[in-house]
Amino acid sequence: MNAEFVGAGLLGGVSVVNQISIDYPGHYVFEYEDYTYRFTVHPTVSGVSDGMKTADPVRIEYSDGLAFLNHDLYVSGTRIDTPGYHTLSIEGDNNYVHQVRFTITGNIEGVYDGRSYDEARTITFQGNGYLNNRFVESGISVEEVGHYTLRIEGVNGYTEVIHFEILEPSIENTHNQALLAVEIGVLATALVSGATLYLRHRKRKT
Repeated sequence: MNAEFVGAGLLGGVSVVNQISIDYPGHYVFEYEDYTYRFTVHPTVSGVSDGMKTADPVRIEYSDGLAFLNHDLYVSGTRIDTPGYHTLSIEGDNNYVHQVRFTITGNIEGVYDGRSYDEARTITFQGNGYLNNRFVESGISVEEVGHYTLRIEGVNGYTEVIHFEILEPSIENTHNQALLAVEIGVLATALVSGATLYLRHRKRKT
């Protein structure tokens, strides 16, 4: 906030002359002649918006002030990739606080809630994962037949739950796998036979 005036005034009780220029967030009181002006300077914030929900990591840039992420000091531009409910608080002068609340999800890939699969599934996610209450890491492959509950936990009480099922392989899927195995076997045999004939032919020439 920039303002020019003639003479002297009081900004927060401190004498200022001819102009004021403020870029630090806060609530301010400017007294000039017989008038009192109350105003607030807000920080500019980019990278997140209030109420935003995303599966991607974020980096928050802010113009000025003292920033905290979930009560821990936050440096502008630092990457945030932990799933959960997050609150960015920027503090300024005279009890000023600006808050932005946003959510980062577990970014679960490989399974969907309520779905059944007749083949193994590879699951990736962010955060702490528990499969049927057993701790697992991202990239786990699930192939045993059965019902499963995947739970992803993040900060500030954040939880995602996915229920899915692995079925016995279908007849068609089993048949296709068998055909693929046969085709691979035939191809391998053909390659070996071809290589053998080629070597015999070269040996006769020499």
